[in-house]
Amino acid sequence: MKRFWLLIIILAIIIVSPSIFVYNNFKETGPLNRYCNDIGCVYTKYKIGDLKDIPINSNGNLSYLRDFNITFIFIDPVLLNSQLSGNFSVSYLNLVIALNNFAIYSNKSLRTIGVCTKIGEECNYYTNNSLDEYFWLFYKNETYLINGTKVLRIYIVNSTENEIEIDRNFIFLKGDEKGITRVLDKFLLYWYGIIDS
Repeated sequence: MKRFWLLIIILAIIIVSPSIFVYNNFKETGPLNRYCNDIGCVYTKYKIGDLKDIPINSNGNLSYLRDFNITFIFIDPVLLNSQLSGNFSVSYLNLVIALNNFAIYSNKSLRTIGVCTKIGEECNYYTNNSLDEYFWLFYKNETYLINGTKVLRIYIVNSTENEIEIDRNFIFLKGDEKGITRVLDKFLLYWYGIIDS
């Protein structure tokens, strides 16, 4: 019985402040910045002032995007598996945790599914046509046809430009190895309503 309550306490701590656990496993750990509003709290590695150079190009409505019950996060499996891409893996994990925490704070139901953009050992789900209106989702020996207009699609993209693009139900978080963490921090501050752009 004591183990059960200990497990419950540990899980509660992880849910309340998940970014602490993810970032503490990252070698460039520094003090985290905590930003809160009536929606909830978000933890970032960088301060708001350090993110001003990252543009948010948006043709989407944030409240519309927050209403999706299913979110697919797309990433190239090479970025998850490479020793050179630790920032992409950490950013991916922090995004999943922060979106789920947002759902908890907002009393919303959200299912977050990580999807690789091609076959990889570390992938449970993968697809090769995620930009189409309808796309195929492959899981082990099962195949699903997904109506892409009914789900939020977030892409973590390796790019020389550090920027956020939002168009309809597509969100592209673009950055290089050093910049992707900053891009994610800016997106989370925007998503939680801490900043406008």
